[in-house]
Amino acid sequence: MKKSIILTLIIFCCSITTFAQNNDSIQLNQISLNTLNFPQTESSIVSILGNPDSINNYYNEIDSENWLDYNYSGNSLYFFNTKLVDFELRNGNYYFINPNIKVGNSVVEVNVAFPNSYLKRRVVGGLGFVIINILMADGTLSDTFVVINYSISTNTITSIHLGEY
Repeated sequence: MKKSIILTLIIFCCSITTFAQNNDSIQLNQISLNTLNFPQTESSIVSILGNPDSINNYYNEIDSENWLDYNYSGNSLYFFNTKLVDFELRNGNYYFINPNIKVGNSVVEVNVAFPNSYLKRRVVGGLGFVIINILMADGTLSDTFVVINYSISTNTITSIHLGEY
């Protein structure tokens, strides 16, 4: 039993790594939300966007850390130790990389900037997603990636956020 669980985990990790290698990649410092580039701090975000609509405590279970969730018009920017570490775009007020990749637009727009990731898009549990890998400054693959979720019935982008392998 133990051997089959370990074998299943190894196969799962290998399949994720293979899936990741076939997607487009972007350097961490090339990630932008409208005119915001990574990395940012709480104070730099507030100086650019103004005060958030709300600030809430958020517990990140994966990293076992307490983060702050700065909410701007229903979109979340997550901070840990004053640094922007995650985001979740839930409406079209912000875009990812270019104005055409935003919630409410067609997922086909992703094909222009990230054709390999678009080609490798998947559907799980009735929700479509496109993954774009994030590279570290030295060019190595990060364990974090960008997820663009979309409705399979309308092909409309429903959210954009970060995920972890």
